[in-house]
Amino acid sequence: MKGKHLIPIILLISSCSFHQMSTSEQKLFDKVQSAILTQDMNKLSELEYEKIATYISEGKVH
Repeated sequence: MKGKHLIPIILLISSCSFHQMSTSEQKLFDKVQSAILTQDMNKLSELEYEKIATYISEGKVH
C-alpha cells in the first residue's frame, strides 16, 4: 500500500499548520486532514505523500 510508512508522520501534522502556506500547500493540507478524518489514506497519491515529506524536511510544517 502506497505511502503507509508516512501515516504516523501525517498524523503528527494533522493538528499543525504550514508556515506561510501557498494555495497549493493549503489544498494539500486540507486534503490530508480530510483523509485523516475519514480514515481513508488512499485519497492521497504517492506524489502527495512525497510533497508532505518534502514540506516536513524543509521545516515548512510547525
